[in-house]
Amino acid sequence: MINIQTLDITQLWKQNKFVCVTTNGFIKKDKNAVMGRGNAFAMAKLIPELPKNLGIHLEKYGNNVGFIYDRVIAFPVKPIIGKWDDALDHIKKTHHQTDIIPGFWCKADIKIIEASINQLNQLIDFYKLKEVYCPVPGIKNGALNFADIKQILNKACDSIIFCTNDSQFYK
Repeated sequence: MINIQTLDITQLWKQNKFVCVTTNGFIKKDKNAVMGRGNAFAMAKLIPELPKNLGIHLEKYGNNVGFIYDRVIAFPVKPIIGKWDDALDHIKKTHHQTDIIPGFWCKADIKIIEASINQLNQLIDFYKLKEVYCPVPGIKNGALNFADIKQILNKACDSIIFCTNDSQFYK
């Protein structure tokens, strides 16, 4: 059963909990990753080194789950780059169908979320973590509906507690 609670990722991290940050795989010219919205933005404000650390992680390990700071785990939900079809609706209005779209302007990708769930399960098992808090992936800035990802979330191990600051979206 999916465990979803109304919790704030930043507060959980301040309470010494392990937390995930939903990410895209895009690295800027300055080698920092883009963490401009949602829980990624909130955590980057709290821990200013996160964009740099995520950029290093992406260069070394690709768009994959992994630690990017003390008790902070990158959880990819979006690609590095995408096609126009992958773009968020408001981005499609300002681009052409032949354009390549940076990952942060793309919708969340269900296949990436599924891979991230599997990788997070493995990370939890390897490090014997009892609890990891993860924002519900792909919702809001990822433009997916809860129904789109519910089956994938069922594959999460019992140690993963999904959280949101909006308890209405999954009812």
